[in-house]
Amino acid sequence: MRQVFERIVADPDLHWATMNLYYYSEYHGAEGIAALAKQVEATNPQLAEALVHHADDEFRHAAMIADIMTDLGDVPRPPLGIKYVDEFAALATASTDPDRIDEVELLAALNVTEKRGLFSFALHVSTLPRESKAFKLLNQVKNEEAGHVRWGNQYLSELKANGREAEVRRAQAKFEVIEKAAYETSLDIMPGAPIRRMRRVVEVARQLPAERQIPYVVEQFFRAADPRPVFGARWQLVETILSSARLREQVSADVQRIVAGQPLASDSLLGRLVADARRAVESLWRPQAQAA
Repeated sequence: MRQVFERIVADPDLHWATMNLYYYSEYHGAEGIAALAKQVEATNPQLAEALVHHADDEFRHAAMIADIMTDLGDVPRPPLGIKYVDEFAALATASTDPDRIDEVELLAALNVTEKRGLFSFALHVSTLPRESKAFKLLNQVKNEEAGHVRWGNQYLSELKANGREAEVRRAQAKFEVIEKAAYETSLDIMPGAPIRRMRRVVEVARQLPAERQIPYVVEQFFRAADPRPVFGARWQLVETILSSARLREQVSADVQRIVAGQPLASDSLLGRLVADARRAVESLWRPQAQAA
């Protein structure tokens, strides 16, 4: 993973695109946390106050990331494709009781997403020049995200100590699967992505009570069947290639090899795309072949 971030930091275009995804997650995550604070204000004012402070931190993080992006050459704009924070919210919301806010599930969901943010920011910061503005700002974001993780861990530990350990463990297990599914789906822009997305949905459904599993999968199937995010993911790949001089050079070299009748290298960009497409097609036909 560190090598991935080293390549991102070395390419200003890809660096900006990565920061743009951070900005979207931080800003829209802050909006979601603020909304949750309002919902629990009447029943748990102490938790509501903590969530308000949490949301304020996330809004401030978004502003700091926007500052870095400006130095990289452009202001934030809505990213294309399936966004991590949106996919997580959709999978998580459908897995919970819509008629009440469960304190355990709320905290488990927040905690697992904060851990993902901390992991990404820590790796990213480790590849930045220490004297750079980006390092100073993103390192501050990382440290504050670590504080959010500690707060969540402590709160969940207190709930366990107060006789709710089984609830906490169930919620943590469920949201770990949901978070992994959302993260992988947000990154999956290769052929066969819709199939892999539904496989992840099935894994999430297995964390639910038996009577809710099939309705959950059906609901998520119709949501995933919306072609706009899928096309958006494809265009996200195209946009990334077109915005990066290095990737344009790689694609140009691959096209020249195709025109010359030469095979694509297995580690080339188009070579990887072709190989992934072949695997996706094989995964579609293999179950039918076995059934026959």
